[in-house]
Amino acid sequence: MGDYEALITNVQLTSTSCMNTINMTGLFEGDTANISCPYPRGYEDKEKFFCREESPVRGCVDQITVKKTSTWLVNGMFSAFDDDVTRNFKVEMKGLTAEDSGIYWCVFDRKWKPANYTRFILFVGVYLVVPVSLSVTALIIIIIIIIWRCKRKMTHE
Repeated sequence: MGDYEALITNVQLTSTSCMNTINMTGLFEGDTANISCPYPRGYEDKEKFFCREESPVRGCVDQITVKKTSTWLVNGMFSAFDDDVTRNFKVEMKGLTAEDSGIYWCVFDRKWKPANYTRFILFVGVYLVVPVSLSVTALIIIIIIIIWRCKRKMTHE
């Protein structure tokens, strides 16, 4: 493969809940999103769910569920860990793609009380790969046009 330059768009991961607001930026396709979901006292022994909202009709589809504390669980691109000492449910999404953009939820209880969930809106940016030879050619053309305009301007003065 040849040399390539990348034009980059941004990824933003935003969360909203009655407990906190988190903004994560600077992630791109192929990156890992590290998501932290603090939960209130009393939920240490409850199952924790990380799900993706597919549509208002289909609801939230589980991506990974943790039943036991202090153990990392892996399900495809998702890894999750429930730290019951700090009351923090941690989720990693590895190998992000643009198709991973969407709405996700950390859920601490299926009853959906306001303090039991955190909503994440994930926007995944992409790399636009352009061959270096094309970039160099474009730069040379721009330089030639600038020189030509300068010479033309000097001859008309």
